[in-house]
Amino acid sequence: MSQEEIEYNLSTIKNTYFIKIFIGIIIVIVLSFLLMTRIFNNNNYLTINDAKLVGSKVEVKSKVSGLLGNVTVAEGTNVKAGDIIAKIDVTDIVKKRNELELKLKEAKLNYAKLKATNTAPPQINTYSANVTVNSNSAEIELAKANKEKMEKLFSLGAISKNQYNQAVEDYNKALAIAPSEHIVVNNTNVAVKDTLLETATIQIRQLESAMEGLNFTNKFSEIIAPVAGKVKLMDIEPQHNIKAGDTVMEIIADENIFIEASVVQNEKIKIGQYVECYFNNSAFIEGTIADITTVTDDKERNVMLIKIILPKDKLRDYEVGQMAKVIVHL
Repeated sequence: MSQEEIEYNLSTIKNTYFIKIFIGIIIVIVLSFLLMTRIFNNNNYLTINDAKLVGSKVEVKSKVSGLLGNVTVAEGTNVKAGDIIAKIDVTDIVKKRNELELKLKEAKLNYAKLKATNTAPPQINTYSANVTVNSNSAEIELAKANKEKMEKLFSLGAISKNQYNQAVEDYNKALAIAPSEHIVVNNTNVAVKDTLLETATIQIRQLESAMEGLNFTNKFSEIIAPVAGKVKLMDIEPQHNIKAGDTVMEIIADENIFIEASVVQNEKIKIGQYVECYFNNSAFIEGTIADITTVTDDKERNVMLIKIILPKDKLRDYEVGQMAKVIVHL
């Protein structure tokens, strides 16, 4: 081998050596960059794998009793506040109200006729000025006092209509067996006209009260969604009798749906920070930390409960209770 060949081979070896050194240096730089980037990212991101979608439930209650008719929504339906979500069957209520309207009209007509009558009706006996009060007056006063007491109790809803009507009937019977109570005033025949007017007035009041009750039931026969959100039906079938105050369904309110995550106290976590939220490895949803509450767990550690809010329209396909992964940008 000539001297020139030897020098060429040495030169080639040196060049190859320097190239390897250069490549090695580049690899070290790249690996160092990746390592520093990872360290930097780990210091600027926090991943929480056991976050949960939570929300408050609003109970929808019936304001009236009746037969549950048509339920206009299905499980999981998204509704707006004010939407009609169910109806109480008011067929019988309308029928009863029509009957009461006729009775009320007749009662008012009867009252008007009594009011216009100057003397007692023909079937009512009148008595002369010479009649004196007999021993039945005490019974009449007792029956009258009982009637007035029962009227007050009935107006307060403390007794039934039958109990009140019985008191009125007892009072009228006491008057009927004590004709001496219908006495002469200034030589003018006085009959039981005032009593009949009072009875007619009471009848009108009772009918009007019953009408108010039916009108209230009819007015609130439509069950309205109080808030916007997702419907959760209860185990109540249509055509089932329900009472006022019964819960017909629940609504997961849109305004109160959020992601809740917990992590050991970290001073870098702040309200207003940007968060990436993932459900079932789907594309992430952008969120924001809205509130932070610090509590003590069973290991006596300070734990931060993080409330993360998300755009409401992005949550339509997810259920309350569903788990999520969140990445907090510190």
